[in-house]
Amino acid sequence: KRHKISYWNDVYGFDMSCIQETALLEPLVDYIPPESICTKVCLIKSIDVLTITREELSFEVPFRLVATRNDYLTAWGMY
Repeated sequence: KRHKISYWNDVYGFDMSCIQETALLEPLVDYIPPESICTKVCLIKSIDVLTITREELSFEVPFRLVATRNDYLTAWGMY
């Protein structure tokens, strides 16, 4: 994420570094290549975005990730 944030230092020749602090507060949406995924899929919670309430967005769910190879886990991917 920091690499993508440094983008703001030079946006087509413009110094937009004042955006960096705010950008770090926002979630990062990115593509994860399939070969980078090192765990099996794990359903944490199914959410209907058309009917979910604000109160239902606060939840705790026990879960377990099963590694498919010996590697580093550096990010979470959700869909």
